[in-house]
Amino acid sequence: KFAQMGTVSQVRRELAAFLSHASVETDGFSVTREEHHCVNPITGLDGNVYCMPCKQQFYSEETKTCTQSYFADELSYFQHCDLSRQNNQGCSCTVAGVKMADVPLQDDLRAPAIGYVRADDMYFRRGSFDTSFNYGYMGAGIAIKGDAQYFCEQPDLLATNPQYAWQSGIYKWMEYMPYEFGSTAHKQALKGNFGGTINVLNGPLECPSSMNISEKHVQKVRDRVREICRASSALGVMLELNQCENSYDRDCPKCDGLEDIFFSCQQDGSCPECNDWEENLLSLAPTVTPAIVKPPTFEDWGKYWNNPNPGTRNGATSSYPSSVWYSIVSVVVLIIHI
Repeated sequence: KFAQMGTVSQVRRELAAFLSHASVETDGFSVTREEHHCVNPITGLDGNVYCMPCKQQFYSEETKTCTQSYFADELSYFQHCDLSRQNNQGCSCTVAGVKMADVPLQDDLRAPAIGYVRADDMYFRRGSFDTSFNYGYMGAGIAIKGDAQYFCEQPDLLATNPQYAWQSGIYKWMEYMPYEFGSTAHKQALKGNFGGTINVLNGPLECPSSMNISEKHVQKVRDRVREICRASSALGVMLELNQCENSYDRDCPKCDGLEDIFFSCQQDGSCPECNDWEENLLSLAPTVTPAIVKPPTFEDWGKYWNNPNPGTRNGATSSYPSSVWYSIVSVVVLIIHI
């Protein structure tokens, strides 16, 4: 069971590791959709959300804008569809892809929306973790609803419904097991092996953690190191960056290069949260077992953002400091059960 196994220290370590990854995947708990696949989402008169997909090379992380329409050189949107995994292995998708949609808008209020696709026709990354591809959404449907087609037909629920957003992340945390490993992120967290959680979840994209892979993923590993220091300090626990010695150990993999990033970010000042990590151990934290309290009702994950417009969640900025976010998220995670 998620965050309910082992000692109090193990439970806190698992929560710290889980929240660290969730924070990185959601840009500090502020986005629930993969941004360059859903630029400036809008809600049509039919109630559906529509996304403007953008190729990575034309997307600006800083301005959250796209300089060239995806359909400038494409007849259809074809992404996150594994044609080899259909029927009982994945949601239905075709090589023909998805055509650009005619978004129903009030003509007297807005110009026509060009280059948009209905969000529920796309299987890009959503939720608190990376749920993506047609097979990922089918797996989430089976685990969460007992219905293989549930998220195939409405994948954007993982972005708009906070319960599904968190449950899909917990499902991946508990169940995702790459063929090269005989372990899950959940098992690695119980071992106190943070590097193992990275390797299980992201494999060669982030382990080894070097510029030979990509600058983007090296930065994501840096972010994970910073976040595990922050979450562990808040929860008063310590996780080993690498508990094991072999990157290919099926039961206890390591993430090569993680220690180098830890020490380099301390030296360059990019992870000040790690400077006093060792001082915030469980022995120094409150020893009273937290009471299970009724969680806040989140009508939408975007409730705490500074952007109130329907269908425009990408790029929104949290109005709460990180310490408050960890408190809020910890309560939500503790009471969600798949």
